[in-house]
Amino acid sequence: MAKCSEVVLDSSMLLGIAELKVDVFSEIGALLGRTEFSVTGQVLEEMKMLAGKSGRTGENAGIALRLLEKNRAKVIAVEAGNADESLVEAARQGKIVATNDAELRKKIKSLGGRIIYLRKKKIVKMG
Repeated sequence: MAKCSEVVLDSSMLLGIAELKVDVFSEIGALLGRTEFSVTGQVLEEMKMLAGKSGRTGENAGIALRLLEKNRAKVIAVEAGNADESLVEAARQGKIVATNDAELRKKIKSLGGRIIYLRKKKIVKMG
């Protein structure tokens, strides 16, 4: 049986679903094969807060939350003060982090973590 990759999604990646009209779940699955998606509790709270706002960002966050549920993303508990710190900790635990945040990508790569990000509306894996 093929190994399952665990990918932790950041709010920037989740918001990109509607903003860029990219099915990140399918794209990541095509890239990695069997994949289990998750979000940290901190990212989920950030997305819920954004979904409560009016305008395009609120709509995009709402779409992302529905897609998290549809794709059976699990919520993982990570000891951290905020969403970015929780993703860095997830990377330290060996999980792949999907984010479009350049600063966060750089930090995770400097720790030897694996990241996935959107480039030209296409998923690119950085080892």
